[in-house]
Amino acid sequence: MSDLEYAKPALNINEQYNKLCQQKLIINDEEETKSFLLNNSLFRFRSYSYFFQEMKTPGKPFKNQVCFNDIIDLYDFDNELRLLVFKAIQKIEIAVRNQIIYEYSIEYGSHWHLDSKHFHNIDQYSKFKEKIDSEEKRDSGKDIQKYKQRYPTSKSSACWIIFDVISFTSLSLMFGNLNKSVQTKNIVKHFGLNNYFVLRNWIYCLTVLRNICAHHSRLWNRELIDLQVPAKTSQPFTINQNKPKCVYSYLCCLQYLLNQVDKNNTFKTDLKNLFSNYSSSLYLIEMGFPHDWEKEEFWCS
Repeated sequence: MSDLEYAKPALNINEQYNKLCQQKLIINDEEETKSFLLNNSLFRFRSYSYFFQEMKTPGKPFKNQVCFNDIIDLYDFDNELRLLVFKAIQKIEIAVRNQIIYEYSIEYGSHWHLDSKHFHNIDQYSKFKEKIDSEEKRDSGKDIQKYKQRYPTSKSSACWIIFDVISFTSLSLMFGNLNKSVQTKNIVKHFGLNNYFVLRNWIYCLTVLRNICAHHSRLWNRELIDLQVPAKTSQPFTINQNKPKCVYSYLCCLQYLLNQVDKNNTFKTDLKNLFSNYSSSLYLIEMGFPHDWEKEEFWCS
């Protein structure tokens, strides 16, 4: 372990502004720049500015003719991309919740989640039960409070109540701990897949993506965790599947799942409109988009 101590001092707004000027960033409006830094932070700005800097040159100066507004353009692009992705994940998350609730409650009743026989790792299941108990105590929503008042001796709320308040991450981990069964097979089929492990991976990957969007973190050129490529799908899927960690692969996953749960979704149209509003060719390359991606049947149909 290194004994190196962090020694960079905090900089006030004037010092932050002067540092950018020293690095040869072209700034046309000093007050606008300082206002942005004051409300968004230099640290957040840096996660986008590095793309425009000579990172191997001492002092990390900006490349020739790079303006403050060039970086803000990328910043705004990423913000709109996150909003679009987050909206898509919401639809998929709700569908995942409902499919788990539906398949298991129809067969095993409203409190199937209290029976450990459905789970292959008992330690993980115990942690899930603790999470449920914690959420029920913490949640102040009317549904849970009404349930407690009406059924005071019940060990837990019905699955369609409690599963509506647990986090997507908790739901993902619970799904990953389910024994393979007729119910998991039906859930996988509902989402147009043929492999439980692929769907398990996709759901978990989407929780990571959701959290990036929810915390307003940089998305556009981020390297993500491996997204498993399905060997077989019930509907057409992209032919470009060689970069499982890139944003493009995740967008393909989102589009495919949306096609299963909302036939009238406008995700691909919204994406293309977003790209057309920005000078995004370099952005797309950094996100892992292949050449002529928009001509694929997957993105055209």
